[in-house]
Amino acid sequence: MIHRLPPFFGNRSKRLIKSPKLYLADSGLAAHLAGVAQVGTSSAELLRGALLENHLLQNLMAALEPHLIGVRLYFWHEQGRQEVDFVIEHGCKLVAVEVKATGRLEGSDTNSLRDFVRRTPECMAGVLTYFGQELLPLGEKLWAVPLHGLLAWTLQGTPP
Repeated sequence: MIHRLPPFFGNRSKRLIKSPKLYLADSGLAAHLAGVAQVGTSSAELLRGALLENHLLQNLMAALEPHLIGVRLYFWHEQGRQEVDFVIEHGCKLVAVEVKATGRLEGSDTNSLRDFVRRTPECMAGVLTYFGQELLPLGEKLWAVPLHGLLAWTLQGTPP
């Protein structure tokens, strides 16, 4: 019923969060338990990002684990500072994924991804996934990928 997502410790810092994040194994159940009866309600809007993150984790696990032997999923969080929702590890390569429940991106949306990619040499890409329709380069090794295209992009293993 619950999935424990372990923290990523690849880049050492005294301020890293070391406890796992907990996700319900079913995003529909998570929405129900949170009291979200339908999309568009105030409770749905308040929890939109958390529920989307939960939903995306389920889909990443379902898409990646059967196809990539040894793939691991983590999160990265520096206490009171930066956070990356998912770090996908396969062999010696990493992809960092930040989830945004919005259709428009702000400049600050990439701060955590930029920092993680800069500090983690084995990270081949930082991906910000959002409700927009355009695939956008955001800088060196950084991409904005529409939510609907993220799983296909991740399975290909290379930036578009």
